[in-house]
Amino acid sequence: MYLLKLVQSLAKQEADVCFLFSGECPEWFRAELMTGTIVLCSKGPPLGRGNYFSTMRTVLRLRPSVIVFWFASMFSWRTLLLTRMPFVERSIFSDHTSAAGSIKTGLRAVVAKWRGRLASSWYYKIVSVSEYNRRRNIERNYIVPEKTQVVHNGIDVSQFTGASDTFVLPGPYFFFAGQLIHEKGVVTLLNAYARLKQAGTAGNVRLILAGDGPERENLHNLAKTLGIDKETLFLGLRDDVFWLMAHAVATIVPSEWPEAFGYTALEAMAAGCPLITSDAGALPEVVGDCGLQFHAGNVNELAARMRYVLCHVNTDDMSERIQRARDRARNEFSEERRMTEHVKLYLCGLGS
Repeated sequence: MYLLKLVQSLAKQEADVCFLFSGECPEWFRAELMTGTIVLCSKGPPLGRGNYFSTMRTVLRLRPSVIVFWFASMFSWRTLLLTRMPFVERSIFSDHTSAAGSIKTGLRAVVAKWRGRLASSWYYKIVSVSEYNRRRNIERNYIVPEKTQVVHNGIDVSQFTGASDTFVLPGPYFFFAGQLIHEKGVVTLLNAYARLKQAGTAGNVRLILAGDGPERENLHNLAKTLGIDKETLFLGLRDDVFWLMAHAVATIVPSEWPEAFGYTALEAMAAGCPLITSDAGALPEVVGDCGLQFHAGNVNELAARMRYVLCHVNTDDMSERIQRARDRARNEFSEERRMTEHVKLYLCGLGS
């Protein structure tokens, strides 16, 4: 929805900006686009082999001053070639990828440095959603620092209103929202919760998981093996996640994959919920000192943070963390701030 708002803002300014994606545009997105808005949404992936030359013809017809690549390959020849159109004044690559990037040696390092310098010279800016991603692009993709910029994700708090009419709260609970895959640290979370139950420190606090994924059945089985299946609820995909967060004892983001940003953590901050996160990727950057942190994959540390929340749920420390989190989400990660930074990046000084 943010991208739709950005497109509408640019259309009001009569900006000729063309967005390109590596994947096919969903039907709901295409249906929502304003008439006359210059956004490229061909049938099928615009940068895919079968559509690329059609995309090229469309770009030649539109002659946009700015091309923005979202969810594309930074080093693909198809992407890079489009940056060289003579009428394109600015080509901007938006990097949302969650990966640490490998350390290159030998010939691979030589090739990586060469393509990093090439990308640096052909893109106007390579925009990351976090400082973590920006550093990765400099250190492992060899992008020239001056060509990088950070525009953090933002949150529209107004969309998180109202109560759930499909779920009755089962009493106090820890909450997780995300894909049910190993990289999200759900195994670590189940083991940590099991330790609290075994130690008798969890009391009547349950564990609720919202989301779906290929590991759902395995995680169900693990909960049974750990003896916590009666206290663990798998809700599947939900549209009331923010409401569930707002009523949780704590939201837990136990990612073991280096998160590019960590939007779930930002939602929990805005919801005014105690927050526990791993130190993976950009999570520490997003959360700051507003939450409790543990080393990714460390069951003992996560269990200790969960125990701390239970023991300090109504203390000044927890209340102050919650207030700092709310303020940080609204002041530093607002959707308005994100919109302003993107529009400035795309249009400021254009044509001068």
